Amino acid sequence: MRKLALIGDSHGNYQALKAVLEDAQKQNVDDYVILGDITNRGPEPLECVEALQQVKPLTWIIGNHEAVYRSLIDHQFMGFEDNPKAIMAIITSTYDREKLGKAKFNWLSQLPLKQEIKVEEITFNIFHSTPTKCRGGFSYPTNEQMNFDELMSQTDADVGVYGHTHRSILRMTNDGRYIFNPGSVGMPVSDRLEISGKASYGILTIDHRSVLSWDQRNVPYDLEKELQIAREREIPYYDLYEELLQTGKFTFNQEKVAAENQKCDYLAQALSNVEKIEW
Repeated sequence: MRKLALIGDSHGNYQALKAVLEDAQKQNVDDYVILGDITNRGPEPLECVEALQQVKPLTWIIGNHEAVYRSLIDHQFMGFEDNPKAIMAIITSTYDREKLGKAKFNWLSQLPLKQEIKVEEITFNIFHSTPTKCRGGFSYPTNEQMNFDELMSQTDADVGVYGHTHRSILRMTNDGRYIFNPGSVGMPVSDRLEISGKASYGILTIDHRSVLSWDQRNVPYDLEKELQIAREREIPYYDLYEELLQTGKFTFNQEKVAAENQKCDYLAQALSNVEKIEW
């Protein structure tokens, strides 16, 4: 029997990730699966990466935010001036580049898009959003059944695991395969229930071709300390970060990001960063 901790989307929120890792240890977890977007938007990307490296995960795949790093390294960011969220991606990636250092920034940008691993004779198909793209809304939890069938259509794997949506779910394909999403460690969202100040992850218990249990865990963490660190480090888009963490409602939409860009003149900063930083 083995217990797998499924962890994703900590987004630089180390206080939340620390609580999750402490809880996983108390639950006698054997192995860790990392689902991407460990950095970006929160104040402590380096602390998050180093904490997860210490537990020696079975696998670690790239998220859409780390994929932005690769675009910047390859100088593929062109014509972003009219795209508020692209401007934000440059600003927040610049912050991460300063905190992570070049080596870890580059390493995160080179993580695989998907991986298949076998544990207890169960084959897992692991990805961030879909097996072919690490962004987009294809795997949103209320989408049609055919979307979830498509997630597993190109593999004979027994179980699918992904992150990205910041909402925890358990789905099943029409041919009887489980798909798990443990939600977000650092920025969980809920349209109805209280999720503020809690870090979401999951523990999957398996034993020789059997799924014994799925434990969706929402672990309390020190929200005030997280916001204090974010203020002290002067993270970009702090107001949106604070609102999301305090309310559990998603704030990084086009309208709110565009307003922050204008208020803080982030376009000029993004243009300067793209030209001057040695990514």
